[in-house]
This record gives sequence, structure tokens and C-alpha cells, in this order.
Amino acid sequence: MEKTKKTGQQLLLEICQQEAAWVEAGGSTWEELLERILDVNYIVDYKGDYLGARLCVTTGGPGIWINTRTQQVEGYWWNDRATCDYREDSQGLDDYYEELWYNIKCR
Repeated sequence: MEKTKKTGQQLLLEICQQEAAWVEAGGSTWEELLERILDVNYIVDYKGDYLGARLCVTTGGPGIWINTRTQQVEGYWWNDRATCDYREDSQGLDDYYEELWYNIKCR
């Protein structure tokens, strides 16, 4: 029997689904969260009010970002792109980064 090879698009979608499941599962400590997030891009409006954050969790192939505004995990790998929705932010990522944004903004 011949094994079918997964495409880059299929692998990317699987990684996005795994990350979305992690966001929905919750239960990580703050130390684990801080170790996992490599970079943060804040999404703010013209007044500087927080709307969401894009959190980088992998780079270099594939690039995976958690977007708390759209509640999606976004994956990029060469020309392939994939997104996967998550329903609940059980990790509390959006709340944490919103609080962090206002602490940074008020300095």
C-alpha cells in the first residue's frame, strides 16, 4: 500500500489546529505562556485603545501567529497560508495582553 504524502498546506493546517486546541484547552502557567510567545504585535485603534494582539509562537518555517482580535491561529509557510478559528481563549491570552498594553501605555 502506498503512503500518501501530505502537502505543505495540509501540514500547516494541522499545526494551526494544534495551536487552536492549545488556546482552547487552557491550563498553562504564566511562565509557560511567556516562554511560548516569541513576539507580540499589538492591534490598537487611532486613540491607542487595545483591540487585540498577534502573538508569534513559531518562526522560520512555519510562522504561526495567534490573533486574539479575530480569534484565529494564522499560519504562513512559503506561499502557503492557513487559518484556524478557536472559540474560547481558555489561556486568557487576550485579557493578559490587554492588561499589559494598558500598563505599557500608562507609563
